[in-house]
Amino acid sequence: MVLAVEPAAVDLCRARLHLDRGAPADALEAAERALDAEPDAPAPAQLLRAAALDALDRPAEAAAAYDEALAHAERVRPGDVLAAADCHRRGGGAASPPDRDDARTAEPTAAEPTAAEPTAAAPATASGGHLAALLCLERGLARLGPSVSLELAALDDEVALERWKPALARIDRLMAGEVRQESWLLRRGEVLEAARCPGEARKAYAAALEALELLPAAVLARPQTAALRRRGEEGLARCDAVCTDAPAAACGDAAGAGGASCCPALEPTSACPVTPACEDAP
Repeated sequence: MVLAVEPAAVDLCRARLHLDRGAPADALEAAERALDAEPDAPAPAQLLRAAALDALDRPAEAAAAYDEALAHAERVRPGDVLAAADCHRRGGGAASPPDRDDARTAEPTAAEPTAAEPTAAAPATASGGHLAALLCLERGLARLGPSVSLELAALDDEVALERWKPALARIDRLMAGEVRQESWLLRRGEVLEAARCPGEARKAYAAALEALELLPAAVLARPQTAALRRRGEEGLARCDAVCTDAPAAACGDAAGAGGASCCPALEPTSACPVTPACEDAP
């Protein structure tokens, strides 16, 4: 008795085996044969094709293949979205359609734009790569729902793009559902520090250290907790150094009239001074 095996299934297996043994060029050929055999179900073959292109250091083409695969996939995995975002990032936002003569390539349908989802076109640059990666991650979150790994990656892209307000809003949203918030407070401090707001960053670092002090002694003794405390203390020291040694304008988040913050990462107020200084330097 001879079992009939679909050619596409054989080529998909071959593509996986070639990838596992470190032969991405052979994997690419097998994946494209599978894609030719089953053009109406491109997701499995395109995922393998994308992985092969990525391994061949062709990130822009890999990003386009990932986009098509994820647009057609019945089930999306976080790892595939992260891989796609990484290819967009390294490809500089210059994702091109798969280099094929047919018309199977479909642009992914983006979700409705939100404050965290920029839609402006960007050139093939580092910022363009972060923008494309952010859009990819937002599409993945729209499909998957809450995913900390995707949120953290999106946060890194927002920081790279200096989208301070959406980055802080993302941290606040993630922190809202957590009992232990010290890690998120540290990340908030780091974002505010990157946004040149050492006064506000100092408050976040101090709040994180206070939260750590409330933990049981057994938890405080763990290496992971010690690392968090070290991050907070080092961040606090950096902010104190800026607020005491640097020119006043370097602090960037002085209090305006009525104590309102003038941090550029937060909502500005008309009462902000022209030359701000740290509002809470020691």
